[in-house]
Amino acid sequence: MKRQALILASGRLNPEADMLIKKVLEPFIHEVLDQQRIDIAGHTIIATLINIDPAHADSILADLRENGGSTGLDFALEIQDEAK
Repeated sequence: MKRQALILASGRLNPEADMLIKKVLEPFIHEVLDQQRIDIAGHTIIATLINIDPAHADSILADLRENGGSTGLDFALEIQDEAK
């Protein structure tokens, strides 16, 4: 069963932030639906909308935090309501 999940990342300017997200997602079966990035005033903000098995959400978030923590990025992941 696939569901949409929104990954949010923010922190100090990081030109490789989107590549970090892509690398963390590689081991998981997923589909990237949309990604938007803003680099402004020395900060990076990335929103990535994906289709995933909801059972993988906790593992994905843990991997993002583990791999992105040293880069100064904060991560959040939210499973979207089925109605959306």
